[in-house]
Amino acid sequence: MKAIYGQFDKDREIPESEYVDFDLVRGESVLAPLRQRFIFAREGETCSQLFAGGRGSGKTTELKRFQQRLKEAGFTALYIDVEDTIDVNSCGFGDYLFAIAYGVRAAVEDGDVQGDSSLKQYVRSKVEEIRGLFGARLRVPGIELSAGLGGLEAKSAIGFERPPSSKAALSEELEAIASDATHGVREMLTRLHKTVQGQGRHGLVLLVDGADKISPYPPSDANTEQHVRIFAQRATYLTRLGCHVVYSAPLSFCYSPDAQTFTRTAGVEAPIVLPNTSLDSKVTTADGSEVTGRDLFREMVAKRMTAIGEDPVKVFSDEALELAINESGGNPDALNTIVQSAIVRMPGGPPIQADSVERAVKEMANGMAMQIPDAWWSVLKELKKRDRYPNKSEEAFRMGLYYHYIYQYANGEPQFEVNPVLRRLQGLDG
Repeated sequence: MKAIYGQFDKDREIPESEYVDFDLVRGESVLAPLRQRFIFAREGETCSQLFAGGRGSGKTTELKRFQQRLKEAGFTALYIDVEDTIDVNSCGFGDYLFAIAYGVRAAVEDGDVQGDSSLKQYVRSKVEEIRGLFGARLRVPGIELSAGLGGLEAKSAIGFERPPSSKAALSEELEAIASDATHGVREMLTRLHKTVQGQGRHGLVLLVDGADKISPYPPSDANTEQHVRIFAQRATYLTRLGCHVVYSAPLSFCYSPDAQTFTRTAGVEAPIVLPNTSLDSKVTTADGSEVTGRDLFREMVAKRMTAIGEDPVKVFSDEALELAINESGGNPDALNTIVQSAIVRMPGGPPIQADSVERAVKEMANGMAMQIPDAWWSVLKELKKRDRYPNKSEEAFRMGLYYHYIYQYANGEPQFEVNPVLRRLQGLDG
């Protein structure tokens, strides 16, 4: 049971042997057109793009697979997770920019960009120079900032809280030097971009993950959402970093008017959104068989069980698996949570039974109900009853997306549904 439980850890990296391609029922690969955009870019042109989706929809898995596809297409692609080096509760543009620079340095040190010792020395020096612009007051969880060349050493990630009295002053200072710091990052990435092109590659691509974990709410000293401060107010900087860049972002930001600031500045149509999988979506495969989103979720569970030598039929009763998949709403992370919650409520070993899944889902529904602000219930009721289509830019709708009260699907155009776990609450009928 411990091994089965571990296979549904939401932070576990999914190996190729367990990957299931949900593009089959989505109709297309959401990231494939972006790869073509990179390939078709003219000499000296770089592209920037937001990649959004609800938490747990599979963005990290898709970004890492996209990294491999880019390498196969002739690019040098670096995956960077800024969550390791930022304070998600109080993150400004300077924190985010430095986390990117530090992630690039780590990738170069690991040999992800081919080059001699002089290239590594240059990157170390440049990152130290960028840190120096912010001064010793730039504090980043997970990084030891010390004086001297190459004085940035990784350590265990720990959260921190800047002294409240210094937050406003620090924010002003960081914004004042943002231009110089961005210029330094752009110099570094431009050189790396040209270096890999000189090695016969198409260019450098950064896949910057983790910003969707940043709290959308402003820190106590500000009145602007943190994602707006980073992606909208500094869009000019982020879209001109000297190489191709993909930034993960929360779905809630993409339904704010401020998202247009980034897309217009970047010269792209809209953020790329990875939707949840519609369980009832049906497609006919090349051999003439029909496959639904629900079938693919069953395949995902089967592969995870096979990987640890278990027979999925003996691990789940058919009723339990069907209930868990239905209540997940096509969100892989939600399925993970439901299965793990069911396992810890079981009196014995497998197979997992429907009553354990039902108890887990009820606990989730009750917990979520306690957390929903009163003003947000009207939006959820409208979505469930289809009385009218809610205003997608209002806070209740956008935060409903952020907190998983509302799921987005793609059926030709975006469709929205209340989280299935919440749909069972009687409060949504009133």
